[in-house]
Formats: sequence, structure tokens, C-alpha cells
Amino acid sequence: MAPSVSPDGTVVYYFLDHTETDGGHVTLMRVGIDGSRCETLLTIGCPLSGSSYRIGSAPGA
Repeated sequence: MAPSVSPDGTVVYYFLDHTETDGGHVTLMRVGIDGSRCETLLTIGCPLSGSSYRIGSAPGA
């Protein structure tokens, strides 16, 4: 997963993938473009409502 830069160019968003077969979690992070203010925005470790995707499973599985 590639990082994304905010439209105003001040922050970078990226995912940390800590998944494993049938488990683990994915974390959405935000950091200032200069490396400051690193923040955890969201950690997902369970199925999302309305989605058939499961953490740690291959797409389409």
C-alpha cells in the first residue's frame, strides 16, 4: 500500500499492515510531511460491517 499526501501537502497518510492468516490488524497513520506529529488515526482488527473482506484473508477469499 502506497502512502498518500494530503491535497494541501502538509501531511502523509499510510497504512501499517500487521495482518496474518485469519487475523491481525491494519492501522491508518498520519504524519506531518516534515516527519512531525505522527498519529494513529484508526486500527481495524475485525470485519467491517457491510464488507465481505476479512483481515488477514486474500482478496476474493
